[in-house]
Amino acid sequence: MIKKKHIYTVTTGYIVFYKPQEGFTIIQSNTYINKNSRNPEMARDSCLARVTAGVAVGGAIGGAVGAVYGTYEAVRYKVPGLLKIRYIGQTTLGSAAIFGLFLGAGSLIHCGKSY
Repeated sequence: MIKKKHIYTVTTGYIVFYKPQEGFTIIQSNTYINKNSRNPEMARDSCLARVTAGVAVGGAIGGAVGAVYGTYEAVRYKVPGLLKIRYIGQTTLGSAAIFGLFLGAGSLIHCGKSY
């Protein structure tokens, strides 16, 4: 029985198994196997996982850009008092939503292509 912690992958397409009694065993692989994967057939990222990652990254980048831009505009246009925080929050969330939407859509379009 090979335990999950004894499976390693090499970037050249070879899989290395380590058994304490037998040592290292090297085999060639036609598919990439992630060392944290429970099922080698499902090791490749699914389309849903790629789109979700695209939305998350786009939201993070959009939120950061929106916070900086919202702060700049709130100071520039002299938004009074606590309305600055509301304005910055609206700009941050709006920018995060738009960036996330477009990066997720781009990931969805890119998902069907194989290179």
